[in-house]
Amino acid sequence: MPIHEIWAACTEPEQLLHWFAEVSGDLRVGSEAFIDFDNGEHTPLVIRECEPPTLLVADWAFGDDAMSTLRVDLSSPDDGGTTMVLEHRMLPSSTGVGYAAGWHAYLDRLADQLSGAEITNWSQRFDELIGDYQASA
Repeated sequence: MPIHEIWAACTEPEQLLHWFAEVSGDLRVGSEAFIDFDNGEHTPLVIRECEPPTLLVADWAFGDDAMSTLRVDLSSPDDGGTTMVLEHRMLPSSTGVGYAAGWHAYLDRLADQLSGAEITNWSQRFDELIGDYQASA
């Protein structure tokens, strides 16, 4: 899939709503945006870096968690596809496993959206994954 399509899916609020959550606000460097998850969590984001269509870095604090940093890098190898690397840094060890399973479930949903498949239920997919992540921690 072309890099611009992946970038759009990761940065345009109307696309994020389908696979991730409702995102509002300003996605420019130094600006603040908000993520409203289905569970009622209202999470602020501060955009640290934004270099379309290859890099997005944002700080966020979900619930009572300390501030952490999300980094999404996109690149286009010679085959015309796109490689995505998602890193979520500065997470407490007590929540890292949950974030890993959660991002896995969200990225499965992103793949569903991009392929035109039915979007996987996040909670169900998370429940399927969390045991394996806990066992490997």
